[in-house]
Amino acid sequence: MRKIILIVLVVLAGACPVQAYPDKLFTSSGQIVAGESWYDIDIYDTDTPPPDHTIVDMFGGNVHHILSTYDASIINITGGSVYQLRTSNESIANIHACINLDVLEAKDNSVINLYTDDFTISSENGAFGYGYIEGTYYGITTDFFINFYDDTSYSHINIVPEPATFLLLGLGGLLLRKRK
Repeated sequence: MRKIILIVLVVLAGACPVQAYPDKLFTSSGQIVAGESWYDIDIYDTDTPPPDHTIVDMFGGNVHHILSTYDASIINITGGSVYQLRTSNESIANIHACINLDVLEAKDNSVINLYTDDFTISSENGAFGYGYIEGTYYGITTDFFINFYDDTSYSHINIVPEPATFLLLGLGGLLLRKRK
């Protein structure tokens, strides 16, 4: 009888949800650098009005699971590896380069700025069936293929072209104006 009760308790304990907490929490500005390895990272802006816009710069390191941004926080990614980037509320993610970024999830009024000069975007297929974006980060030769987590994530992405593209667009506009 004791064995049966013990087995039932073990099974029930395995079925109970466990609250997961990040192993790195930013509530003020900071950095993630090469050699650091985290499972989850959460970035929050403080609730004190006006918001202080907590800014975290990721130059390297590894986030094995989810890097989440909340409130009016900002993450600048110029290196490292992140499995899933989740933005929400009014947060901003600037992605200049990220090795192995597999999943983007964007909610609320969050914005993801992706710096690329060559890309393809689709709102269909991908690992979750909601689309993907693939291309090359500008300034480096690193290719990316990023899946969208849900059907609204792609609408939060801004593609920021390389500076030379801005220059060509500006010159083209001037030439068109001059012709008139």
